[in-house]
Amino acid sequence: MTDFVELKSLAGKCRKGNRYSQKKFYMHYHAFGLRICLRYTSSRDCAIQILNESFYKFFTDTNLTNEDSSIENQLRRIIFNSIINDYHQSKNGGCDVQNESAIPEKGLKFNPMTENDTLSMLQMLPDLDRIIFNLYVVEGYSHQEIGQLLKIDVTESALRLEGARVRLRSLDQQGN
Repeated sequence: MTDFVELKSLAGKCRKGNRYSQKKFYMHYHAFGLRICLRYTSSRDCAIQILNESFYKFFTDTNLTNEDSSIENQLRRIIFNSIINDYHQSKNGGCDVQNESAIPEKGLKFNPMTENDTLSMLQMLPDLDRIIFNLYVVEGYSHQEIGQLLKIDVTESALRLEGARVRLRSLDQQGN
């Protein structure tokens, strides 16, 4: 099931409440969405919760049916918005900020890692650092765009990105 027209048709059926189509769509895009969510969250449970909320939004948002963008781009945008909304909600409830005293100096080198190692290391970062790192490094957002999305100062975005990089280098060195 990779034909654009077939996926558009399936998405339309999903939005009309067709349970079979929703299940088929969910199974097709589950791994795609979960990979995104795992990069941004601190646990698999949280990633699955955000992913399920994103699918629900996708299935119930009737404004998306007329968009010309690909299904993946629509779903990706919904997932990002859900991740950012979750961050804002958790920020108001108090973030679980990790101890920053073990951050070493710059200049450490990364060693080759598996995808699971990378995800594990990303999940050890404080929430805001992990989100900024992914938005900047993986998704290609600028610090100004990140600042607007997360409602933070551009300087804080840049500082948090550098802190995330330093922490990842430290974690990589500790693992080897």
